[in-house]
Amino acid sequence: MPDWPSILNPDRHILCTGGIQSVGQDLRGFLVGFSASAWPAANRAIYVPFSVQGIYVCQKIFWANGTTSGNIDAGVYDVNQKRLLSIGSTAQSGATAIQSATFSLTLYPGAYFFGLVMDNGTGQIFQAGTSAAAMGAMLQTTQNTAFPLPDPAVMVAAASGAVPLMGITNRSFI
Repeated sequence: MPDWPSILNPDRHILCTGGIQSVGQDLRGFLVGFSASAWPAANRAIYVPFSVQGIYVCQKIFWANGTTSGNIDAGVYDVNQKRLLSIGSTAQSGATAIQSATFSLTLYPGAYFFGLVMDNGTGQIFQAGTSAAAMGAMLQTTQNTAFPLPDPAVMVAAASGAVPLMGITNRSFI
């Protein structure tokens, strides 16, 4: 199947935490941007909500690295906290670069969560930062002791104001 646009898919080709399908518009309201920051705590998963408007066939999941250290796991969850996809423990590589993993997952219209976790608190991810209360208002949640990403997730109120820059694409490239 080619990577050409489809009029049947109203979603953009990249769905990410900084976009309109996630908390991007809310972050702009707080006047915060993304910069490389150390992960808030070892083994802490961060779950960020996003929505899909049409059938969306995912091909890659990605995140933006700062300095690299240790391992990372990225995934997608449904609103019932069921893990739909996890890439498993993956070495963080490519300082100040986009890192991605190929997978296949079909999402249907509805709400979902991006999940990201690191096994240490020294590796960096590009993140937007504000208060934990603001993140809670945006429905972001966290989970401690969650490496690799668990199934199901046990999502609790945001423990930090970090929003990692990550997303999915329906293209074979980013």
